[in-house]
Amino acid sequence: MVLLEVTDDEYILLDLVRQFSIEELSVVNYCNAKIGEESTTKREGIRRVMERKFGKPYSSFDISYIVQKICNLKLLKFVNSTEIDEQLAAEFEQTSSNSSYNTYLPFTRNCLRCGDSMLLSKKPKNVTVYKLNGVEDGRLYHCACDSCDIKYYPNTFIEGNRKYVNVKSLYHKQFIYFGGRLVFSVELFLSVSSSLLHQYSGFENLEKWYNCLMEKKHFIFYSDDLFSNYRSMKTDRHSLELQYFLYEHCLMCFSFYSFDSIEISFSMDRDAVLDNMMTRYNLLHTAFTDFWAHHRNIRLCNETCSMAFVSDG
Repeated sequence: MVLLEVTDDEYILLDLVRQFSIEELSVVNYCNAKIGEESTTKREGIRRVMERKFGKPYSSFDISYIVQKICNLKLLKFVNSTEIDEQLAAEFEQTSSNSSYNTYLPFTRNCLRCGDSMLLSKKPKNVTVYKLNGVEDGRLYHCACDSCDIKYYPNTFIEGNRKYVNVKSLYHKQFIYFGGRLVFSVELFLSVSSSLLHQYSGFENLEKWYNCLMEKKHFIFYSDDLFSNYRSMKTDRHSLELQYFLYEHCLMCFSFYSFDSIEISFSMDRDAVLDNMMTRYNLLHTAFTDFWAHHRNIRLCNETCSMAFVSDG
């Protein structure tokens, strides 16, 4: 009887393959090498990629254990790298300057009603992203709870033919998507607010300013860059105006009242959006007037604070 000497690596591999398949080990190894150590959600991201690919749950301990054991082992790559790259793109938003797309994910991965974990849609939706410093292409994912028949998007959730937003879906977000194929950065909306308040500018002038800025930027920096995701695409004031006011309307609702959620227009048709906002006009007008008429009781600006309130419109 011949006794073969077993190396430490063989012991490690034997222990791993008794718990996981070679393909599972290869995916973890591939993802671990692909994602930089600077990512604070690296292990959690790998766990979600594994669950989507293999259709079964994994614990954070499973991922950490595999990474620690196989980081120095030379495993065969029984992995479709293109498929895993797409999974990673869905998990980690691409923010580097040489990225070919931006990824926008649902505001929650657990159903608000039943609490079940949800998987991302396999096919993303192509969107146009308007930022303060450029226009880019993006990919937008949603997830769905089949048992509750609710779909979740980056800033909204849809139940049947009714669309809703809540505090979690809007607060502390860098980008806003209400529907269609347009995404706007909050930074751009803040610039719009500043222009309206301090420069007394209207949306027609804002449209001309933004489009002129984008054309100059694209010509100077990107005209010779065939691989750039910046595009010389103009925005129209009606789209910017509508989505800006809808965003501000939602923020005002949550600021004045403790709504769990509010219903917004299912479509981004201008008349439908305005009709929906008008259903809360009296409610918001009362709250707005009461707030500023009694502002001295909240924060006294000066001796004339709240002495008079003029409402025009």
